Amino acid sequence: MFGTVARFSGPIGGWLFTNAMLATGLLVIYGLFLYWSGLKRSYLQEDRRIMAWCLGTQLTGIVTVAVITAIGTMVVYYQDLLPRFPLPF
Repeated sequence: MFGTVARFSGPIGGWLFTNAMLATGLLVIYGLFLYWSGLKRSYLQEDRRIMAWCLGTQLTGIVTVAVITAIGTMVVYYQDLLPRFPLPF
């Protein structure tokens, strides 16, 4: 029940660290989306600048989720195909 969940010092530790940093970045991206969408109390279409920011953060978020999913899938199921990427520290 208790034990190590992830070990960043192994041969694929860099991939795990990259995945963790991307997940943290995803929180920032969606925080920006909530901030920009909260500036406009009515319809977002009324202000093209705010709508563009919201669409940009959504697109960036979707691409980030796809990258996180791809790296996570490779780490879990295809470790032998991933190049070794240990953390430098």
